[in-house]
Amino acid sequence: MPKALIIYHNETTDMKLLAEKLRQRLEDLGMQVTTSQDKHFNDFGSIRDYDIIALGVPCLTCKKCHGAEECRAPKLLRKNIKKLFKMNLEDKKLITFTHSADPEKNQWIRKRFETLMAPTKIKPIASVGYTGKPPTNLNDTLRRAITEQIIK
Repeated sequence: MPKALIIYHNETTDMKLLAEKLRQRLEDLGMQVTTSQDKHFNDFGSIRDYDIIALGVPCLTCKKCHGAEECRAPKLLRKNIKKLFKMNLEDKKLITFTHSADPEKNQWIRKRFETLMAPTKIKPIASVGYTGKPPTNLNDTLRRAITEQIIK
């Protein structure tokens, strides 16, 4: 059975909701899924056991950020899972997910994660993000972003 690992930075209830919805979608595709907040994840030895790694972080509109390039969200996640960025993950797949008040920040965070993960040789396969409140069609969005053809 394929296995997926979801690691997310939880500063908002929306990120927990998105992680849970992503978990459900992957389980619907027949995967065994482990979910962890980044600050609690420390089992880096188990990474080789997973086929898919999903990384998620919220981007809060705050006074510390002055635009997408200065968004601190990827830095928060990276601080807690920095060992992950040093591994060889060429046979693994990457899903990124985010939530923010600004669509530009969602796009920037996705690109930033893909850049951070590039040395690991992991293959980005999907990205999910939304702004504002969770959309009523969040399940449909996940279904479209993560199809059986992409996962297999």
